[in-house]
Amino acid sequence: MSSKSALNKALARQLADSLLPGDSPFTPDGLERAAAFVLAAAATRDSGQASIVIESISGSATDRFMRIALINDDMPFLVDSIAATIAAHGLAIDRLLHPVMAVRRDAAGKLLEVLDPHTAGEKRESMIYLETER
Repeated sequence: MSSKSALNKALARQLADSLLPGDSPFTPDGLERAAAFVLAAAATRDSGQASIVIESISGSATDRFMRIALINDDMPFLVDSIAATIAAHGLAIDRLLHPVMAVRRDAAGKLLEVLDPHTAGEKRESMIYLETER
């Protein structure tokens, strides 16, 4: 069983790896905060049920945004559907990360381990992190 710190580090690594060329990189602190936010959303989830968490961030004038974490069984067109829904509400997505992760959960749905992304034969979950204007 992995500790919360180990889960956060594994998640942060996979979030960073999912940045697309040309995307603005996170600061180390920003990446850690994003990973902790996604980890909180992913902490407990039943198979077949989505976990969605929305949080408004209001720091300095340049640090004001809304972030959303969506955790679900991996399936086609999740990102397209989410992006279309956000656009339909008149919002632009400023950052979107979408690692598909091999994970292990216990019988109650508690996240136990984030595995190497190339691990074969394990359950895969879509963990989407995005930022948009508030």
